[in-house]
Amino acid sequence: MPRHPDVLEDLTPLDGSRIDIPSRIGWLLRSTRIAHGVTLRGMARLLAEAGVRVPLATLSRLESEGQRNGAVIDGYERALGVEPGRLRAVVDSLCRTFDYAPADVSPGLGEPDLAAYSRAVEAVIANSPSGGDWLRFAREHEDDRRFGLPTGQMLPLVARLASELNRSVGLAYVTRYEAFARLRCSAYEDLVEQVVRDLVLAPGAQAVTDAMIAVSERPSTSLLEWMADLLNHPNLRITRGAALAIENMRSVGGLPHSAWPGFVPKFLEAYELAADDLPRRVTFTKLFKNLPPQTRALIQDRLSARFEHVHGPEGWDQGRRNAHLELARQVAETACTSLGQPPQPMLARMLFEILFDFRGTRSGTSGILLLGSAFGDAVHPLLLDLAANGPDETTRLGAQGVVSAIQPADTVPDVLDWLESDDDGLVDTAYLLLGNAGLPMPDAALEAGLAREPVSALRALASAGMSQHPRLPDLAADFHRDQRVRTAAAWWLREGGRVAR
Repeated sequence: MPRHPDVLEDLTPLDGSRIDIPSRIGWLLRSTRIAHGVTLRGMARLLAEAGVRVPLATLSRLESEGQRNGAVIDGYERALGVEPGRLRAVVDSLCRTFDYAPADVSPGLGEPDLAAYSRAVEAVIANSPSGGDWLRFAREHEDDRRFGLPTGQMLPLVARLASELNRSVGLAYVTRYEAFARLRCSAYEDLVEQVVRDLVLAPGAQAVTDAMIAVSERPSTSLLEWMADLLNHPNLRITRGAALAIENMRSVGGLPHSAWPGFVPKFLEAYELAADDLPRRVTFTKLFKNLPPQTRALIQDRLSARFEHVHGPEGWDQGRRNAHLELARQVAETACTSLGQPPQPMLARMLFEILFDFRGTRSGTSGILLLGSAFGDAVHPLLLDLAANGPDETTRLGAQGVVSAIQPADTVPDVLDWLESDDDGLVDTAYLLLGNAGLPMPDAALEAGLAREPVSALRALASAGMSQHPRLPDLAADFHRDQRVRTAAAWWLREGGRVAR
């Protein structure tokens, strides 16, 4: 069957060292335009009306070749009426993650404008700033030739953004992550790092993983050393955040080779101390697989225990005999059919990475691409079904691990019955999904969750925190409860619940 002329795909090997970033940029722009029923000629006209004049032939090349032009991407958002940052945050976050990504030929906001700057600051000082408001605010501050706030006034705003980032869902997460990462990569980098350190060290710290990853967008030897120390943190969520931050620092580049040998003894110590903690050892095994080759060799030579098994795909070939890739294709085809769209091999590729790729930078960036695309709402219920009914354990675990991360903010999944499941992973996933939806779980289910082993108990409490469960004040004040429960409940009361816009 001939390929639809509007279809773009990434033909790089599934297990290759690089992905085709331009094709993913072009796919996001083209699929968004088509989903809005706009022709290429119509897009050129709408862009002109939005103040961005692009010749039709140039626009066609921009989509088909995935050229990175920030001014045009901003124009797509305005012309199509999508949320500010929906496309720009996705593209910029994708490109920052991989050090071989194309440079933006038009990244800035133009000449400094005091009135526009003032509006951007006033928007985030308001009671309920959106993710788009935060992104504009960060863009106003990433260039030190523009206006800027003194650090004393910036500090509480960065702290508020960090708190919101860690509690945001859907597109609200994508735009806040990009805003926080931009501030980390600006003249305020030290202030941003201090905010993250304070978050992690706060009593009862709970949802801090996303800020930990974002601060790693500008690596440093001292940051790597701190994240290595956190591999031994008693809170598994903080340990996982540190592991993901270390992986991201390797991907974005910028660390000297001399930084990595000092990491080796800290990794070995953490792995040895986790001898009886399987979830922690699986986290370390995934991290090991993503470290620089020389670092892996040093660890392998000195490791006294075996690494744990990490579930992965049946294979990495792109033929029809690869059952897991074929499953991703079937899910993508179902989603496309429901939207009246032609088959999208790029969507299938991203679903494969989301479900089966052990590289967090691959699965993570594919997740935000999906959230920013026109396919997120159609794909999410299909992943819910895989989480409960997938054809094999690898698929079910993969879906359970990502379905909450790519949950649209307005989605309220029907998963209350999962709380009664014998599958512990499904129960934990239900906690996250209900919390993201702002739906308090029944009191009996909350009590049952708090009675489970510590990691699951804190997941149940995170669900209560995200939904601002009416039982939170009682849990924080009940001295008959475990101290970890009390301090975590107090943390959620202090920080607040989910952020959905």
